Amino acid sequence: MRKYLTGGAAAVIVTAGLFTFASTTVFAHSGDISSYNTCQGWGVRVDLNNNVTSDRTVDVITTIPGTTGIHGGHYNTTTKSGDVVIWDSAGTGEVSGSVTLDIWNGESLEFTASVTLAAGSCETPAPSPTTTPEPTPTPTPSPTSTPTPAPTSTPTPAPTSTPVPAPVSVSVPVTGAGG
Repeated sequence: MRKYLTGGAAAVIVTAGLFTFASTTVFAHSGDISSYNTCQGWGVRVDLNNNVTSDRTVDVITTIPGTTGIHGGHYNTTTKSGDVVIWDSAGTGEVSGSVTLDIWNGESLEFTASVTLAAGSCETPAPSPTTTPEPTPTPTPSPTSTPTPAPTSTPTPAPTSTPVPAPVSVSVPVTGAGG
């Protein structure tokens, strides 16, 4: 014989299960971090849920170059109807770094959340070597031998003898003294 639960008993069991599930996922004094990191830009936003009281100390620790976090902040978000943005930063291009949200109850860390951004997926590829086409060589005409004209013999004129005058005998009459 099977026993069935009446509607009221079944409702109590289901309600208790839902209540237990809901209470384990909701944190008092909590927040969220959302982020993106693309080739075009990056951004990180830190929100506090509407359950943080001013007696808690809030720190936002960042290792992203050029950003400054929050140290020792106090916020009361319980009167807000939604999340409260307490830190927001963005930039162009990819970035590497992390952002951590810590909520302290005195010396005890009550809540922490963290996000890490890693660069590297958008690295510019090294330019592939481009080959410069070599110009097609223009055929250089082979040197053709130009025959060197053989020296033509110019007849050297035979030496001509210059006539040397033959000795001449000259008689000169001497006139003179005695004779």
